[in-house]
Amino acid sequence: MRSQFRIALIFAAVVAATAAGPAAKAVTLLERGTYLIRSCVACGNCHTPKGPRGGIPGMELAGMAPVTKNPDFMANAPNTTPDKETGIGAWTDTQIVIAIYEGRRPNGKIIGRPMPIRLCRDLSDRDVNAIVAYLRTVKLIRNVIPPSGYYIPPARLRPAGQRRCGMCQNATNLPMALMSVEQT
Repeated sequence: MRSQFRIALIFAAVVAATAAGPAAKAVTLLERGTYLIRSCVACGNCHTPKGPRGGIPGMELAGMAPVTKNPDFMANAPNTTPDKETGIGAWTDTQIVIAIYEGRRPNGKIIGRPMPIRLCRDLSDRDVNAIVAYLRTVKLIRNVIPPSGYYIPPARLRPAGQRRCGMCQNATNLPMALMSVEQT
């Protein structure tokens, strides 16, 4: 009877540990941040430069230019390594949290698209702090990334009531061309 209880207990522990997956095993902020950045939040998809075979080794989160380029805008993903001149090394933890949640840089400029600010607002405080903890451990890389450019000529802006591009314009925002937008 005792051995059956032990076997059942061990089996239950193994099932619980396996079912929980890697997210549940990440208990420290750094472990959680590592899990988030390398999986579902996937910051490296835009912020890590790519070569023909994917991310360039040794350049994790060093920024990528361009992420998106078309006649209306060129979006560059900035360097998010701890480099104080070309990255976010001079930013405080609070400034990084504000950038993630509110899409605003320490200088007050708005972080433009394609940064998914609306999705980031749904992250828990613990998850955002975990992301900050991870960013503080990334290898410092000096990599100058030019600012993004948004080129929407006035002729392309439609009068009120006409169909608008949902990416840059909507009923609650000024057209992106009129906003103070910078991606550095």
